[in-house]
Amino acid sequence: TLEGHLMVAFLHSDATTARTWTPPSGWTEALDQNTSPNITVCYKVAGASEGASYTWSLSGTGSASGIICTYANAAWDTVGSVGLSHVSSVQTAPAITLAASNSTLFAYFASTATSRTWSSPSSGLVLVDEATGGLGPEFILYSQAAVGSGSSGTKSATISN
Repeated sequence: TLEGHLMVAFLHSDATTARTWTPPSGWTEALDQNTSPNITVCYKVAGASEGASYTWSLSGTGSASGIICTYANAAWDTVGSVGLSHVSSVQTAPAITLAASNSTLFAYFASTATSRTWSSPSSGLVLVDEATGGLGPEFILYSQAAVGSGSSGTKSATISN
């Protein structure tokens, strides 16, 4: 990570009740879902000297998982929308409207369960699939680069035992 790079953190916990995230100094919280599975999204533009790790605080007890992605020549825009699916094995990220061409679209699907298998959206790239590592609650981070302006369309992922 170099000065000026955009860092985006996606985190969630396995808590089944509301929890509050507190990001480290210098990070901007774009989303704190504050309901199960307690997703937070934060971003930061890297300074001249960045640490090797960062620590978020999470109220209550439980395990947490997450990832930080770093991008050169990028700018933060917005969290478009959040969709929740507690009863279906198919999780769907709602469509958002992209104002700029050549955008990168992320969809972060999370589960409070462990030992599950994800099937990802049919287009784009799966950056991380933390489904069998046993490190905590599971997630899949999907990315689609060079998306044009307008509607992103919905993106779905399926989770199964």
